[in-house]
Amino acid sequence: IHDDSFLKIVRQLEFWHSNVEQGLGDDELLALAERLAKIASWRENVDDVSIPEEEKLKIPKVRFGRTELQMPIITCGGMRIQETWIPDTVPLLKSNKSKVVKSASQDNLKDVILCCLKVGLNHFETARFYGSSEVQFVDALCNLIDEGKIKRSDFIFQTKIGLLSNTKTADFAKYWEASWTNV
Repeated sequence: IHDDSFLKIVRQLEFWHSNVEQGLGDDELLALAERLAKIASWRENVDDVSIPEEEKLKIPKVRFGRTELQMPIITCGGMRIQETWIPDTVPLLKSNKSKVVKSASQDNLKDVILCCLKVGLNHFETARFYGSSEVQFVDALCNLIDEGKIKRSDFIFQTKIGLLSNTKTADFAKYWEASWTNV
């Protein structure tokens, strides 16, 4: 269990032991500790071959609309995974794409993607105005495909183009083309 998770478990147990009027009994505290430890160690359990597949964490999926596409009930959003928030719409400020995808956060993103896929979370979404997120997701997914770690059929990728109510057709086309260039 990661140190941060362990600390949170200890704090939970301390709360339930000392801050509740009657507190929890020893058996209840033990059961709570076991449950919290199981939750905190889900990432390691995904790779543990001694644990039966039906006992491992799997994200449920549902049919998407009227299609036969099976979508996870939650998504891995890209709003907070980017190296920089600086938009590529400001020529003097825009980040260097090749520099962004060589950052330390890029390796972390690849690990996040692989971990998500292990638990059945295969829907990755980003947006045109999430800084460098669009570029980073595409680079990470393409690299994982090139490395043979995943296949294109393993995931659903979605990006969005932010439009205002007064957006003109020409502006939409410009935003679309910029986003399409990234993906």
